[in-house]
Amino acid sequence: MRLLVKIGGAQLEEAGARATFAAAVAAARAAGHELVLVHGGGNQIRALAERLALDTHKVNGLRVTDGATAEVALAVLGGAVNRMLVATLDEAGVPAVGLTGADGGLYQVRRHQPGGRDLGYVGEVTSVDTGVAHTLLAGGYLPVVASVAPLGADEAGPRDHLYNVNADAAAAPLA
Repeated sequence: MRLLVKIGGAQLEEAGARATFAAAVAAARAAGHELVLVHGGGNQIRALAERLALDTHKVNGLRVTDGATAEVALAVLGGAVNRMLVATLDEAGVPAVGLTGADGGLYQVRRHQPGGRDLGYVGEVTSVDTGVAHTLLAGGYLPVVASVAPLGADEAGPRDHLYNVNADAAAAPLA
């Protein structure tokens, strides 16, 4: 059975929790399941933004993402959190490959503006191309997807950064 698992950044903060999660993933794969992971990292984004003295705030639970925060989101989600999760899975014997929504055209997004409110570089998924995920699964790899993505070709908005996508909202269309 093919399963999509979403894991939040809060569950990835402690090494013991990461190891337990990786062991569960390894057990699911040993039982014959194919998995795709989508992860968040809101706490990690907040922590780095604070260390960099960036002003952060949320609207209806969604982080307002200006240009500097978009760079932090990409560095944290596509870099630190993704790499740490891939390394933890590899240590558990699970061959994993880290991706962002930009890799292989996995996600295309539009600017997310709930109630007309501008959240900056916050996106919502408009289309998914699962080709890269299928290719990795066919090769025996577990795709680990960070929820940052580019605007779709027909979408209006700034294109100088990838857009931060809530991991819960990114997981559903990929599933």
